[in-house]
Amino acid sequence: MQLKNKKVLTFDCYGTLIDWEKGIIDALQPILMANGVKISDDEILIHFGRTEHVIQSESPEMLYSQVLEEVVYKFGEKYGFNPTKSQAESFGISIKNWKPFPDTVAGLQKLARFFKIIIVSNIDNTSIAATVPHLGIDFYKIFTAQEMGAYKPDEKVFSFVFEKLSNEGIQKNDILHVAESVFHDHVPAKKLNLDSVWIHRKSDKKTAGATPNVDKAYIPDFQFNTLLDFAVWVEQNMIG
Repeated sequence: MQLKNKKVLTFDCYGTLIDWEKGIIDALQPILMANGVKISDDEILIHFGRTEHVIQSESPEMLYSQVLEEVVYKFGEKYGFNPTKSQAESFGISIKNWKPFPDTVAGLQKLARFFKIIIVSNIDNTSIAATVPHLGIDFYKIFTAQEMGAYKPDEKVFSFVFEKLSNEGIQKNDILHVAESVFHDHVPAKKLNLDSVWIHRKSDKKTAGATPNVDKAYIPDFQFNTLLDFAVWVEQNMIG
């Protein structure tokens, strides 16, 4: 891969730019505790990851805020309680409270000097609108699951992006995809021969957290533990 040949960085948002696991735990633990359920943060994330993917696969037309509501009901089924409608809805709208990782804004600002920055996210339009002001840059484009009618890792997501960008003269070889989730992002990227960079946010953790595990063979060639590490490497290679 020749970095200087790239024109566009496409980004996963939640998990890469936004600390979604903290957001998930902060919003779900109070609901579980209110219903007498005491489980670890790790258990919450593991069950969330399994449940979220099933819901998205079965109902790709469902808004992400509604996916989160359904996740609460699935937790109720598994742990033996009946969540209220308001509890489910509170989780659905909690996205507005999810914040960036400490290095996100600085990393994005550095990268925006060299590339057009695009978000490609498993999210709905209302929720992303609440998130973008936290990210500190103007994005060239934002593609949401609501617009695309599919959720990653469905390859339809990236096919949609390729088609839209090709109308502006941007080809697949011009794009570098940046993401944390191997399952949601790097597996389909590899299948589609899309260059990608792994921001390994969970390099110090033993579990996959809120994303399902996949074969290690899908790990990309380029790997950084933080977005800022990647941005500094880009600066060195683009300027040097």
